[in-house]
Amino acid sequence: MNQTVHLNKPKRDVRSAETREGLPIAGRQLRPQARYVYITYPKSWEYVEGYGFLPVLKRIVAKPGANGVGRNGNVSRAVASAVEMGATYIDPKDSRLGEFQDYVRYYDCDTGARWYVDFSQEATILPGGEIIWNSAEANAEVIKFRAHLRDNQIVPGLAAGVYLWLLNRERNRHRNVSSRSGLNPHLTAQADALEVRIKAMETEWERMQSGAIAKANKDGTARKPRRKIAEVD
Repeated sequence: MNQTVHLNKPKRDVRSAETREGLPIAGRQLRPQARYVYITYPKSWEYVEGYGFLPVLKRIVAKPGANGVGRNGNVSRAVASAVEMGATYIDPKDSRLGEFQDYVRYYDCDTGARWYVDFSQEATILPGGEIIWNSAEANAEVIKFRAHLRDNQIVPGLAAGVYLWLLNRERNRHRNVSSRSGLNPHLTAQADALEVRIKAMETEWERMQSGAIAKANKDGTARKPRRKIAEVD
């Protein structure tokens, strides 16, 4: 440059000392959650009060080298392996997901990394940099997501054999707690709660079966009722 240049319009710095850009993890013992997708297995069900039987979701995390995940974090092989073992893959792009489509979201971190979260997770950053997550509220929204998967047949329905396995597991827990409640009176309340839960599970299964029969009659595909499935421990 062989001539004098005069600069007289400095740009404004719109940031302040308090401005944060992303989750504060620089210099902290925090490891951002990696990207993941959900799968569920035929046996992965549980009874949730107020919602009935819901599929239990498991994560395939895009951690290179784990469960067949590629070096670039590609989960295709891991998903294919899980599907071969009977899992159902919850494709984030499935249009049937509706409002839950692209269920995995992320927050930027101040290191440039990404912290992957469920669609319902919110973070509150305190002045000292501590991160507080809205865990209870986020979990409540995930339960609605699981109910959506069931109600829209995105996952296969609960099999009778799996229902009996869940029911008998609760019955065994009830017997175990009841047998100890005499020596430990405080367990009486727990045994009573389990008894109520078992009754609710039975009622919900009956409701599901009635609904299935009604739908079959409406569609003209009703079959002769099968004999009651034997209950085994």
